[in-house]
Amino acid sequence: MTVADFFAGAELALLLLLLVLRFLVWAIVTEGIDSTVTKPAAMISFKVVSPAICLNVKLFLVSFYVKRISAGETRAVRMTPKHCVWLLWMNNRRLMVKRLGRVAYGKALALQKETEHAVQTGQQPDTLLLVEHPHTMTIGRRGDSSGVLMPRESLEARGVEIFETNRGGKVTYHGDGQVVGYPIINLSPDREDVHRYVRDLEEVLIRTMHEFQIEAFRIQGLTGVHTTQGKVAAIGVHIARWVTTHGFALNVNTDLTYFDLIVACEGEPVTSMRRLLGRKVDMTTVEDAIIWHFSEVFNMAADDSRYLRRLKSKR
Repeated sequence: MTVADFFAGAELALLLLLLVLRFLVWAIVTEGIDSTVTKPAAMISFKVVSPAICLNVKLFLVSFYVKRISAGETRAVRMTPKHCVWLLWMNNRRLMVKRLGRVAYGKALALQKETEHAVQTGQQPDTLLLVEHPHTMTIGRRGDSSGVLMPRESLEARGVEIFETNRGGKVTYHGDGQVVGYPIINLSPDREDVHRYVRDLEEVLIRTMHEFQIEAFRIQGLTGVHTTQGKVAAIGVHIARWVTTHGFALNVNTDLTYFDLIVACEGEPVTSMRRLLGRKVDMTTVEDAIIWHFSEVFNMAADDSRYLRRLKSKR
């Protein structure tokens, strides 16, 4: 046995050991063991083991393509599709997806808070909530009531609620025909960058728009996703202990006249997928695209049944 063979074997053994450890720790954390000692210890171990797996996977992947010199002969070791699927699966984090339909904004806030705590403590995996709100105006940390152009009493008479929130940004509107996404995910340890996170959310939505043949893009200095006819998606997030809340709002079949009641974000014009395409768009299909591209951009494996069917059809 050569030195190269010894290290290759040792690397594979370490990878298998880390895989076993990952399953053991995952079982302890997710199966609800209540021991005040065992569970925190398992969570700490998981944070150590998972990055080690990711690093070892990358090294192992490279080793399949590195040319080895053996007995004076150079030969390349080729990686099979089975190896690719296995390694990609190992490197993906699980994403729990909840399609909740129409939910009052106040109820969604409470659900976000509950989910945030569950993700922070390791009781629940990274989660993506997809909802549609009744008519609501929200004021972010950089906004104030001056961004709402109609008195609160008049808005309430029209069935519009107003909430002040801890998300970034100014004033925005949520309502019928809009897909609102609340990613509640742990950015630690490998994605601890607020600007990168916002850019990644924009990338998810840009790819979603491209799937519907809509040309979408970023504008330097502004947050959100834009088209030649106006802004189609707004983004406002909050991050605590590197766990995210709030998220994005994509105008699908939205009644855009409600935006006339506010000074939206930086005052830029807004549009919707329906206006851009000249037809009503199926909301479920848009959610499908968001889940798919979110999983791509954030390197996660969604547990959504429609996502899994699409994944199977791609193979």
